[in-house]
Amino acid sequence: MSNYWNGSRRLTLAFMLIGVAWLVLLSGLMITDVWDESQLLQQLPFDPRINMQLVDTILSIWTFERSQVSWRPLTLSFFFSLATLTEGDFVWLRYFNALLVLCSASLLARSLMLRYGVSASRGLAFFAIVLFSASSLITAGWFANIFDALCLFFLALAIRLYVSGRLLACVVFFSLAVFCKETHVLVLPLLVWMILEDSKSGGTGAKPRMSLVFSLLAVSIIYWGLRHRFVPIGSEADIYGMNFSSLIPTGVSFASGFITQSYTFWPGNPAFWVGGIALPIAFLPCGAYGRN
Repeated sequence: MSNYWNGSRRLTLAFMLIGVAWLVLLSGLMITDVWDESQLLQQLPFDPRINMQLVDTILSIWTFERSQVSWRPLTLSFFFSLATLTEGDFVWLRYFNALLVLCSASLLARSLMLRYGVSASRGLAFFAIVLFSASSLITAGWFANIFDALCLFFLALAIRLYVSGRLLACVVFFSLAVFCKETHVLVLPLLVWMILEDSKSGGTGAKPRMSLVFSLLAVSIIYWGLRHRFVPIGSEADIYGMNFSSLIPTGVSFASGFITQSYTFWPGNPAFWVGGIALPIAFLPCGAYGRN
C-alpha cells in the first residue's frame, strides 16, 4: 500500500481535495442569480435561436445573422448549447464556468512543474492561489463570464501542450481560445516569452519555434479581420469603444491590478506600487528563484 501512494498519486490527491473544497465553498455563491443574469434568463426564451435547430443556431452565431454584442462565436455556440440543454438554469451554467477554471488552474500548475522544474509544493500553492483568487470566484459566480472561462481553458491547454512539445496541438487550442474572446491577446507576450526561454535552454529548434510564433500571430490576425468585418473595431456597434486618451491609464491600471485585482488605482495607493512591481517580477526566469 505504501508503494501505491507515491509522490505523484499524493500530489494528484492533494489537487483533487483542494478542487473539491473549492467547489463546496463555491456552492454558497449559487443561491440566486444576479441582476443581469435575471435579465438575460428572462430574455432567453424569446430569443429566436432557442427555438431553432442547434446547427442553425450555431450557424447564425458564426455568420452574425442576428444581433450580438460582439463576435465571439465559439463561446456563444457553447452558451446556447448549454442554455438549451439546461433550460437556462443559471446554477448549471455557473458550475460549467467553475469546472473550466478548475481545469485551467490545474493545467497551468502542471505546466509549471513539467517545464520549469517548480516543486510539487509550489505547484500546489499556485493551484490553490489561482482557485481562491477574486477573479476565479467572480468567473464562477456569474455565468456571463463563460467568455473568459472558456478562453482561459483553451489557453491553459495550449500552454500545457506547448511544454509537452506538441506544437501543432498547441496552435489548434490557441486558435479555439482566439474565437472565444478578444482577451486572448493578453497571453501572446507570455507565449513569446516562453518560446524565447525555450530557445535559451536549447529546447525546440529555431524553425519550429518561428513557425509556432507566426502561426499564433496569424490566427489572431485572421480573427481580428473577421471580427472587424462583422463589427467594425471602435465603431458605435462595438462593445468596446476606442479612446486612445485612455490607453495609458488603462495599461497602468492593468499592470497595477496584478495583485489586488481592482481597477481603482492612484499613486498614493500602496496596491498601485505592489502590483506594478509584482508584474515584472513574475516574468523573471525560473532560475532566479531556484528550481526547488
